[in-house]
Amino acid sequence: MRRRFRWLIGTTATAAVVAPLAYVGYGLYSWDGRPVGVDCSKVMAFAGGSMPVQATGARCTSDNVPQEEGYTAEFRMPREDLAARLTAAFPRVRQGTGSATGLSFGNTHEANGPHPDGQAAELRLEAGYDSEGAALVRLRAFNS
Repeated sequence: MRRRFRWLIGTTATAAVVAPLAYVGYGLYSWDGRPVGVDCSKVMAFAGGSMPVQATGARCTSDNVPQEEGYTAEFRMPREDLAARLTAAFPRVRQGTGSATGLSFGNTHEANGPHPDGQAAELRLEAGYDSEGAALVRLRAFNS
């Protein structure tokens, strides 16, 4: 009887140690580190904003990095009133630099302070102009 009891305890203890290690090992083995496509509504919620009116061709990805949440969204929109429409769509960002080639926005004032629960600690928004009167907008939302 004691022999069976020892065997049962030894098997259970081994399984309790090996199973989590195998799970973590499989996760690391199967992780390829490439960005993964995600629904843009998830990215907008994480960024604390919404897709701007007249945005087209939206493409959203997750960084696919363990233990850190990070997303990228890219879309096109008309240049007309671009700064005003982007700050309306993403109220947590403030306009930074502007040039003949585009605009830059950020929320660096929040980077080390509190931010809304479940939302990104840092936001970066860049808009580059093209020759057709449109802008390519790139949003980065992540926790550092």
